[in-house]
Amino acid sequence: MFCPQCFHPNPADAQRCVRCGQDVHDFREHLFIGRQFIFVQADREHPVALRVDDAVRRFDRPTILSRHRHAVGFGDEEPTQTIASLLKSRHRKGRLIPPLPDQPRL
Repeated sequence: MFCPQCFHPNPADAQRCVRCGQDVHDFREHLFIGRQFIFVQADREHPVALRVDDAVRRFDRPTILSRHRHAVGFGDEEPTQTIASLLKSRHRKGRLIPPLPDQPRL
């Protein structure tokens, strides 16, 4: 997810932003992705940053984004290994969370 403090993209399973150290582990719990709308459950204590069209924006209040009007990106970096190789690895550290796919404009 994008860090709401510095807008840096982070790995999907990151606990903290790799650039500034902001806690980013629970951002997915504040997003609800439907077929036509994306609901961002944000507030001042739990801001969320998303790429809307071509710019990264910070949301600090509940917002509904229409996929008919906007393309939305989540800022998840692609994993360096494939999901299959990660599942087979016995020395896996942390959680296995695949990146959220960007949602194109409908």
